[in-house]
Amino acid sequence: MGMESSAGYAGLHAARDVDGSVAPVLLRHGYYVMAVAEASAVDGSATGRTRSDFNDYTMFCMAPSLVGGMSYCLSGVVPRRWLLMTACTPSSVPMTPPKGAYGYTFFGYAPREALHLSSAEYDVLSECVDDMCRELPHEEDRYKRSILSRHAIRMMDYIGRFYERQFAVREVACCDMSARYTALVDDYIWSGRLCRDGIPSAAACAAALGMSEAYMRDMLRFVTGHTHEYLVAARRIDAARRMLSSHCLSVGKIAEQLAFASEDSFRFIYKRMTGLAPEQSVAEA
Repeated sequence: MGMESSAGYAGLHAARDVDGSVAPVLLRHGYYVMAVAEASAVDGSATGRTRSDFNDYTMFCMAPSLVGGMSYCLSGVVPRRWLLMTACTPSSVPMTPPKGAYGYTFFGYAPREALHLSSAEYDVLSECVDDMCRELPHEEDRYKRSILSRHAIRMMDYIGRFYERQFAVREVACCDMSARYTALVDDYIWSGRLCRDGIPSAAACAAALGMSEAYMRDMLRFVTGHTHEYLVAARRIDAARRMLSSHCLSVGKIAEQLAFASEDSFRFIYKRMTGLAPEQSVAEA
């Protein structure tokens, strides 16, 4: 397959100048694949590149799930050759991110949510691949797996850092998308769908916005500092505050319309998020 690895070593591969057909094979065998191509080798619109992004190199992080793997194979973004490729399995490399990080959620991003790298960022990832390639031929000993695992984790941590940088340079677009998300949730709440269909899922909101769930969650956290679940809860409480101020509905009816489990549950959550009992909000309105 054109991959540099030590004979018999399973669970991690790293190489330069790899045929484009290798990634789908590795995905089908349960590998998480991180691969970089020349930006000119892939369709910029299909990879979501914007005017604010770097246009030197493009990186894809692909998960082994059928849906994730097929989305890349069918999207037409896979180049004829990869400049760099690393592939690993969870059994060989712990997939737990550092505390406080978004997580290695970028493996759940869609092809149109690719990472656009600068030359300097490419050089950093290139060094990570070189370190793995140097270690892979080493004879098996009690240090090899640990060394390779740390190199792979270092690469994933850099990818996470670079994706946060990409969110930062797209700040205006991310804020606009966050506003669209808020409008979407508000429309869902005020249309009465809460009591009929339940709480809107992150997957449904992401699909309505044309994003992957993983990317939407990370984008919202970057812009607001909060999770989808917290933001939906906050919009429900905001709707409750407005309903209370109208003096048209009882506390029990508001709890029902906003799909709280019970009036007591609504009272508890409302007090926790606002510092006031519902009746106090009515008195202040």
